[in-house]
Amino acid sequence: MRAVLYGLQNMLIKYLKNGYTVKFGDLGNFRPSLGGSGEDTPELLTANHVSKVKIIFSPSPNLKEVMKTVTLKKVNK
Repeated sequence: MRAVLYGLQNMLIKYLKNGYTVKFGDLGNFRPSLGGSGEDTPELLTANHVSKVKIIFSPSPNLKEVMKTVTLKKVNK
């Protein structure tokens, strides 16, 4: 199990670094996102304008539906 998860992690990183959305079936999707400042023309835009890089996870409709059925209960310490 550990080897599979390690391999999965490596592939996820590889594809996200190359700008791909990674689909995990009934789990959901991981996609890269960038944020930063803009310029008036594309010629002035450089990698230095990127100030934020993050990964966005979007759960699948199936996972969202499953989470609606979760019941919560208070745990006493």
